[in-house]
Amino acid sequence: EELRALSARQLKTIIFTAGLSSKGLMEKSELVERAAEAKAVLDARPKFPDVELYKELDVVLFARETCPYCVYAKDGLQSRGLLPDGWDDEGLLDVERSREAAQEFQGLGGEGVPMFYSRKTGKKVSGWNQAAETVDWITDQLR
Repeated sequence: EELRALSARQLKTIIFTAGLSSKGLMEKSELVERAAEAKAVLDARPKFPDVELYKELDVVLFARETCPYCVYAKDGLQSRGLLPDGWDDEGLLDVERSREAAQEFQGLGGEGVPMFYSRKTGKKVSGWNQAAETVDWITDQLR
């Protein structure tokens, strides 16, 4: 029932996060059915210590949707089950779309995106190298 209340975009995000495809699904009922399958897949996944630490550190990602490295960072986090709502997730602040996000980013001394900031430790780290950065790398920098 909770899945029926979600938008098509949110349903597709759940499906994508589980590694499933929404290709060819046209009706919302089909998306809801596939999202239910995806939710079962996600619920069966083991919990990863790096993901739990990322959550404990209360990390937010400052990014721009037009920045390729920001997209890579978002996708990398989503592949680990983080940022389930993609660009609309509360853990991702788009400094182009949100004046409040841009002001917070500047107030933290942010100079480039993507920038990860831990609300728990007050530490930040910028950048994303698709081949090298992982959730472990982020949490090691923000402890």
